[in-house]
Amino acid sequence: MPELEATNIRMEYERRDGSIVRAIENITLGIEPGEFVSIVGPSGCGKTTFLKIVNGLLPPTGGSLMVRGRPITQSAGDRAMVFQEASLFPWYSVARNIGYGL
Repeated sequence: MPELEATNIRMEYERRDGSIVRAIENITLGIEPGEFVSIVGPSGCGKTTFLKIVNGLLPPTGGSLMVRGRPITQSAGDRAMVFQEASLFPWYSVARNIGYGL
């Protein structure tokens, strides 16, 4: 059973003017236990959007996504995401920043 199985994942956003932007179209992949996978591509190609969908932070507009055979419907403790931008509290010590999420 794959650790992660994505089938025809699609994500569309509606702009303020009503037009549709397709951020992701038909991503299909399976990641087996023990595999190491990298997602690469130019800025704006949908990498972060896909990772937000995998983490349960954003529902896809199409397709299905399973973790160990269970559908992803929300964020859960078995997945995590480290954002590109720093999100530390500058007034906290290193120890307090690390402990904040706990």
